[in-house]
Amino acid sequence: LGDEGGLGKTYTAGAFLAGETGALPAAVVVDAHMQRQWQQKLEAFTSLSVHRIRKASPYDLPKADVYVFRISQIAGWVDIFATGYFKAVVYDEPQSLRTGCATAKGMAARVLSEHARFRLGCTATPIYNYGNEMWNVMRFIDERVLGAFEDFQREWCSNTGRITDPRALGTYLREQHALLRRLKADVGLELPKVSRIVETVSTDNEAIESVEALARRLAIRATTGS
Repeated sequence: LGDEGGLGKTYTAGAFLAGETGALPAAVVVDAHMQRQWQQKLEAFTSLSVHRIRKASPYDLPKADVYVFRISQIAGWVDIFATGYFKAVVYDEPQSLRTGCATAKGMAARVLSEHARFRLGCTATPIYNYGNEMWNVMRFIDERVLGAFEDFQREWCSNTGRITDPRALGTYLREQHALLRRLKADVGLELPKVSRIVETVSTDNEAIESVEALARRLAIRATTGS
């Protein structure tokens, strides 16, 4: 879900978890500063019960519908992920996983995705135009859509590894029903055009020269002490 900022990706994810049969219990993986905010938003507009994960190692979890993990915690929970306990996973800002399985958090996210029935990423800025990043991110959401890395690299990337045509890739992902991206203009929330009003202000050259002279004296005093 690549909607522009301000269009409610968190609410969309919450509505999905609340309304989709078989999506609970769910794991939400977020940056550290977003953990409390996700809990507050989900509890504010849904009937879902939410638990914020406290530690980077497993403990007896209280009963809840949604468990919100900081991304720095998930490496310690990989054995729990492998049990298939979480039926859905939501990655907030999944570009944090753009290095794929090269990190402990990437390996843990891979296990979590493999054992979850539903996988959703929420970000307005998924990659920085490097092909391996987009391929890695999409592997956590749908590993089939971009195919083998060698094929993807040959089809979509330049010799430097950058996406040769980001717009075409976006179109392809939409056609494969793997990406939904809406702008404010698409949903009628665009702001009106900026109105520019030019005001002519009179100046007092004598006052300006006086300020400049004072600034010059202060600069000399600061640098020479006299």
